[in-house]
Amino acid sequence: MKNNFFCGLLVLGSAFLLLAGCRGDDPSTPTAAPAHRLERQNSPYLRQHADNTVAWYPWGEEAFQKAKREKKLIFLSIGYSTCHWCHVMEEESFMDQKIGDYLNQNFVAVKVDRETRPDVDAVYMTFVQSLNGNGGWPLNVFLTPERTPVYGGTYYPNPAKFDRPGFMEVLQKLQKAWLENPELFASKAEEIAQTIAQENEPEAGSDVPSEALLEKALKSWTSRFDSQYGGFLPAPKFPSPPDLTFLLRSSDPEAREMALKTLEAIALGGIHDHLEGGFHRYSTDPRWLVPHFEKMLYDQAQLMAVYAEAYALTQNDLFRQAVVKTDHYLEARLRSPQGAYYSAEDADSANPDNPSQHSEGAFYVWSYQELQSQLSNQELRLAEKVFGLSPQGNAENDPQEELKGKSILFLTKPLSTERERALVEKLSTLRKKRPRPQRDEKILTEWNAMTAHGYAQAGRYLNEPGYLQRSGELLKFLEERMVKDGRLQRSSLERSAEGEGFAIDYAQLIRAYLSLFEATGEPHFLQRSLHWQSELQRLFWDDEKGGFFDSESQGELPYRRKSFTDGATLSANSCALLNLGKLYAITGRQSFQTSLDRLLKLEKHLLERAPTSAPGALSAVKSWYGFHDTLLLFSQDTEWLRKVRPLYLPYQTLIPITSEENQNKLKRLIPLLPDWSGRSQAYACRGFACELPVEKLDKLIESLKNRDRTPPKIDSK
Repeated sequence: MKNNFFCGLLVLGSAFLLLAGCRGDDPSTPTAAPAHRLERQNSPYLRQHADNTVAWYPWGEEAFQKAKREKKLIFLSIGYSTCHWCHVMEEESFMDQKIGDYLNQNFVAVKVDRETRPDVDAVYMTFVQSLNGNGGWPLNVFLTPERTPVYGGTYYPNPAKFDRPGFMEVLQKLQKAWLENPELFASKAEEIAQTIAQENEPEAGSDVPSEALLEKALKSWTSRFDSQYGGFLPAPKFPSPPDLTFLLRSSDPEAREMALKTLEAIALGGIHDHLEGGFHRYSTDPRWLVPHFEKMLYDQAQLMAVYAEAYALTQNDLFRQAVVKTDHYLEARLRSPQGAYYSAEDADSANPDNPSQHSEGAFYVWSYQELQSQLSNQELRLAEKVFGLSPQGNAENDPQEELKGKSILFLTKPLSTERERALVEKLSTLRKKRPRPQRDEKILTEWNAMTAHGYAQAGRYLNEPGYLQRSGELLKFLEERMVKDGRLQRSSLERSAEGEGFAIDYAQLIRAYLSLFEATGEPHFLQRSLHWQSELQRLFWDDEKGGFFDSESQGELPYRRKSFTDGATLSANSCALLNLGKLYAITGRQSFQTSLDRLLKLEKHLLERAPTSAPGALSAVKSWYGFHDTLLLFSQDTEWLRKVRPLYLPYQTLIPITSEENQNKLKRLIPLLPDWSGRSQAYACRGFACELPVEKLDKLIESLKNRDRTPPKIDSK
């Protein structure tokens, strides 16, 4: 598809892409002072830009009508509040008077928070990735008044640097091209938009993906695996929890080793905050040493879940500690007074020795001089040994030289002594005196549902009832505060929920309810998962071609998108696949099987073309070939559930029935559920056929531990 884009844009010719040194209107011509339209938006990111020299509009009809009326291109800039390069571009360009005047005179400038409008972000990110071969934030796209993309990129410097064109140069060239031939410009843009829409609508395969694709995906991961440092090359390295979860759940020893080595490297690396807990967004280098320092709620939620699974598999205390420290960070820094969790903490903060200046990582890094002045000689020697600190600093990968001479805390082995733990406490106390990074106090339904899932998994595999309680409380918050007129809302700020939820909000909420049901057996959690699945199906399912749309309607976008590819998080359709598999295994309802079958067929060509692009879908494929294994656990004795739920059986769905009352409630949701006998017993079932019950707990545990964890191979025909 990339060639189609280049051909379409190159037809615009020398007027833009091949033009050198042209100028548009005089950038020094002043315009009226910007109206601060972003001040009252329900997004910290938009509010941050309210006082820019650019007269921003929020995404909406006012901006679109102005562009049509004045026949101007729309300049769409998408980012999020904790994005470092978004801050850089704001300071360089959006606070620059000449840039602001030029944009205000010649374009209609629109700001979007990608976290509140993931649908807008996804559509235009697809365009930029197809055009340039990569994407990221800030995402800057130029649109016709009909909102069709014509050109775009990510960070544009002011002035030109890093082998990138200067932003004013980009604006001037594009403006001249538009004025010379807007009709040609618009017609070619429409062709490009149609190409994107067609690429977004995959053709269903004749059958579900084969098991051979699982092996093909493993070979792809193996070819990119960094056997020295873990993770996947090239850098920058992201934790990629969906990938790690799939690999961890594999029965292939090499796949599991890739996941475990990566999780160990992340837990020890500079990407992990060893003082306060929590994980930074990604590592800029192969060693996991120098991170991009922002902390996102979705990373904490997903890594909590995958580390809990890794602990269940290995009983490695490093993994348990990763869960515990992540919980500490969430409770201390991201939990709101209402009980939900804020979105993120910034990468940038004020420099401790010069608060008027901000830089990335200022809160987290250490100078040797500071350590010398605050630690005893004995403590300093220990810090050098434990954290790899040195007088020269250890931040090796630092393109902006903001970390020059500074050190990042990095472990070579887990902390093990009281002296080491005392050092951590002292360093933590010292760091708390510094100016903290800014916090995005927006509450997102999707990310909080992911957090509820993370706590459910942590509670299950670490056998911590407090985590299960936290998961339930969070789900209650979402039901009470993030639902309006029966529909999920996307986000809230200052107690005001707004913006209709997207398919991924519903899918992640369903997933969290199912995880908590497996861990507790509470019928209410299964009932709510079924309710929200019904709503997801009603609002987002494509009856004609199958699959879930991202949004309820096309709205103001060029097309109504479906997400199939996983990235830092699961796509809506990957998450829905996992849920449908669980719901079918639990209830046996044929409607879930039908949707699951159609959705897997839609994924087939994507997985054949790029087998590692949707690890969530791969997990669903593996489960499909596992005959939907379930374990029915009947017992009023709490010891049964306490002993069984932490066992690592990732492709077996647990259905706990903890009382006759619960059995009666569940019978309405699971018609094939056996009757309550009053005895403690367990049924292992495969393909809805159950073995004879096991009535001895020790015998049950022994059989489960020895059970083949590999879904059985069957003829896919």
